[in-house]
Amino acid sequence: MMTLRIVIAALAALLFCTGPARAALPVIEIEAAQRADAPDFFVIWLTGDGGWGKMEREVSRRLAAAGAPTVGISSFRYYARPRKSADTAAAIAALVPAYAARWGKTRFVLAGFSFGAASGPFVVRALAPAAREKLALAAFLSPGARANFWAGPWSWLGVGFGPKVAPAMAALAPTPVLCIGGAGVFGDVCPQTAPAGMVSVHLAGGHLLTNQYDEIARLILAESSRRK
Repeated sequence: MMTLRIVIAALAALLFCTGPARAALPVIEIEAAQRADAPDFFVIWLTGDGGWGKMEREVSRRLAAAGAPTVGISSFRYYARPRKSADTAAAIAALVPAYAARWGKTRFVLAGFSFGAASGPFVVRALAPAAREKLALAAFLSPGARANFWAGPWSWLGVGFGPKVAPAMAALAPTPVLCIGGAGVFGDVCPQTAPAGMVSVHLAGGHLLTNQYDEIARLILAESSRRK
């Protein structure tokens, strides 16, 4: 019985402690093209509650082609149990110096889609000052009205019982924020008139922002590079 427990613990460590920072995060690494004009940042991506899906794959592929590598965090796996924003922020902060050194970058972008976009503002708020100073942009794609910190049936049904997302995003200054919402989507929280420090854009494609991947990547690159 003890041997079985040791094996299970070892498998769990392999599953959840990957990446150079050995943080308790299920990471997906997307290497970038080598370019002379590559941006000085990499991307840390909090996925939707379905995991590493089409949105994350397509946008990360375009960012990589432009020279911005990505560390993807599967919310489906990481938030399989309830998490505190402070713990998530600490785990993300542990990734930053390791990947910055590995990829030769000085800054990072925190991007989130759907579930990850709704929880993202609270993670940014909980980042340690040293990590937040290196945050070039917080990019939130189709955030819900309320955050969840546990991925499961309620989040899959689009039901949120957590704190409101819109005021949390608006309070992130001086961190630059990019909010991308779906045009005409009921419950969209990206404001029509953005406060100072935030860029708010509404694109076609519904909540999933289907086939808007070129424009999303362009906006992330433009806003991250413009704000230094």
